[in-house]
Amino acid sequence: MKRVLIGCPTCYLYKYALEEYINAIKRLDYPYYEIMLVDNSPHKNYLELIKKKGIRAERISYYRRARDRIVNARNLLREVTIKERYDYLFSVEQDIIIPPDTLNRLISYNKKVVSALYTKPVQLTIVNEETGQRNIKNVDMPVVYFRNNNGKIIRPMLHDVYGKGLIQVGNVGLGCILISRDVLERIVFRYEKDRVAFDDMYFGLDCMDNGIPIYLDSDLLVKHDDRIKWENIIEK
Repeated sequence: MKRVLIGCPTCYLYKYALEEYINAIKRLDYPYYEIMLVDNSPHKNYLELIKKKGIRAERISYYRRARDRIVNARNLLREVTIKERYDYLFSVEQDIIIPPDTLNRLISYNKKVVSALYTKPVQLTIVNEETGQRNIKNVDMPVVYFRNNNGKIIRPMLHDVYGKGLIQVGNVGLGCILISRDVLERIVFRYEKDRVAFDDMYFGLDCMDNGIPIYLDSDLLVKHDDRIKWENIIEK
């Protein structure tokens, strides 16, 4: 059986989801895993809370930029996966709540990189074709990306991808994704400071450059309990 390290970067802002997150992972019907959370909070209080739950946890140095904190924390998970010879890193962000069959399903596909489906609220501008009036609307969009024939990146609506089985995609988020160790041996999590994208976008680009396809189980829609206002914590 394949050994799996489950975890993510986290901080005190996700305290609201900790209990439900841990309970969901402990209900998994796949037994060969360990949980490891990497705390990037400015203080040690949240690390101690995680450890009191009986969860393996490490803390990295605090960086001013959120992307530095996230990338350094995720690369620690990468290093542990490689050094301790886990077969996979199952990146499950702390606000993602997974059903018991999630890990079994993703492993069963025998893919190097495969993700579950989840959504994130996005503000869209809706234009009335008759009046030309513009309205702002919050829409739950899947964190999935495709490239069209012209190379342009397209983000679909949920009804465009949900229920289509296992499909190959251009990119996904790192919220609920199974990554094999040999992929991590080739790819380091990173970002570019002069662009606004996070490490998930660059992971997908690096997979593409290395000829590694990314798959999505579009039938496996998992809960995303997103309450964090990123505009308040991302560096300007």
